[in-house]
Amino acid sequence: MKSIEDVIGKVEEWKGKNVTYKYLPGGLTNRNYKLDVNGESYVVRIPGQKTDIFID
Repeated sequence: MKSIEDVIGKVEEWKGKNVTYKYLPGGLTNRNYKLDVNGESYVVRIPGQKTDIFID
């Protein structure tokens, strides 16, 4: 399973920028995070293991 740090590191536009994140509880199959990147906000959803079995 990927970590939020892995995902952040793959986004070229975020490299060298101030990135902070907070876990958003409540996802049933995904891990959700609110990210702030140089003052802009994003939500990142990381699929749980084997969620492709349930979600097409």
